[in-house]
Amino acid sequence: MSNIDSILTKFLEAQKERLKERTYLDCDSVIDINYSYQYLDEQEMAEWKRQYTIDEECYTKLFGIDKISSSTYRDFFEYFLIRKVASGESFMKTAVRVMKKFKNWMLKNDYIDRSQHSDLIDYFGGKKQRHFRMRKKLLTLFMR
Repeated sequence: MSNIDSILTKFLEAQKERLKERTYLDCDSVIDINYSYQYLDEQEMAEWKRQYTIDEECYTKLFGIDKISSSTYRDFFEYFLIRKVASGESFMKTAVRVMKKFKNWMLKNDYIDRSQHSDLIDYFGGKKQRHFRMRKKLLTLFMR
């Protein structure tokens, strides 16, 4: 199985061929910060911690695409972007657009199956979408 890093690299290469430079740079900046270690099992967590002391970007090199789910999307959008990156609404919109493209690209290129794709789609629909809009509004209030 390919690791996340190699799949992200292929995705970015595909985007670079079709996007204008500014749009590509937006895409690259979103992809560069997208990971979530909270869902690792005990053995994976131990390996990640051991490697992290050597390479802080080891997560995407160690693990496969199976570590990307609606839960990791939730953590990325609702916690990491707001609290760690302190991104504004513009970057959050860019991140949503990029991650939607990424999930569709993964399906088209057979990195994920329809079930995994559906799981990722679920993040962007229904109650989660309303929750995400509420978080964006809260962020706007905090940033004023």
